[in-house]
Amino acid sequence: MARAGSHGVVELCLGRSDSLILYTDGLIEATKDIVQGLEDLHGAALATASYPATSMARALVERQLANAARHDDSLALVLRRRTPPPSSPTSLLGPLTHRFSPSTAAVPLARHLLADWLKRVPVDADALDGLVLVASELCSNAVRHSSGAVGSVALRAWTEDGGVVLEVEDDGGVLTWSAPPSEDVPDPEAETGRGLFLVTELSDAVTTRVIDGRTVVRSLTRAVVGQKA
Repeated sequence: MARAGSHGVVELCLGRSDSLILYTDGLIEATKDIVQGLEDLHGAALATASYPATSMARALVERQLANAARHDDSLALVLRRRTPPPSSPTSLLGPLTHRFSPSTAAVPLARHLLADWLKRVPVDADALDGLVLVASELCSNAVRHSSGAVGSVALRAWTEDGGVVLEVEDDGGVLTWSAPPSEDVPDPEAETGRGLFLVTELSDAVTTRVIDGRTVVRSLTRAVVGQKA
């Protein structure tokens, strides 16, 4: 009589930015259709591949159990190799600083300036869109909370230990990020709440502080700086 379980040892070398998903059977058997459960998990993994590992694991469990009752252990473990290739610090660009007046029309320019800077750093192509989206959401949030004074919003970016730090500052003087967004995915039709959710999901760390009446929001994305050709 065959017993459940595997006795072989599997070795796998993850490439840079590759992800390995380990899961318990409860995650694919919740709907009583294992084949469909596997297909749903595969689709959810593709949809959340750009999330940080911790957020991706949480999202996989939430999506798999969204329409099913939990009857068994349901666990997802995401392992990701995020070590950047070696690069010479002298080849990297200096920090980017762009100050602008709080207008929605100014946000696209800030976004394009950052994208150009990121390409010349350079960062991984698959990380560039996420970084630009984070900066865009932070700048839009700063514009909404700024006093309206000329040049009161600033976007800064620099590299740090193989990662990219984005920082947006405004003169609103309030903690617009006083608490993490809800773990629930925002309604796609909602007018507010999606921006902060996206920033949190696409960043490895987000911090907010007020310094001399100015709000500073900082996002860190690790292991995305590559090598110049």
